[in-house]
Amino acid sequence: CEKGAFSDEELAKYDYYWDSISTEKAFLSTSYADGKAEGKVEGIVVGKVEGAREKAIQVVINSYKAGISIETIVLITQFSDDQVTAILKEQGLI
Repeated sequence: CEKGAFSDEELAKYDYYWDSISTEKAFLSTSYADGKAEGKVEGIVVGKVEGAREKAIQVVINSYKAGISIETIVLITQFSDDQVTAILKEQGLI
């Protein structure tokens, strides 16, 4: 009867090592998927916030062009007086 090159203890350690590698790969794969999903959600939220801000800036510009006072624009957009003034200056409107 031929004896294997490794003892039972060595084979057990070898199996344990590969089980650890397999577990770690599964964990990393799950972590990657979770991180990717989280990043995607964050990107969507940031995009929506930026989109809403751009829309509010357009409201400032269009309202001012329509003759609405800065004070009223501040009330409508909830931007500060300084923010509205800065937007209008950036557009060359004041």
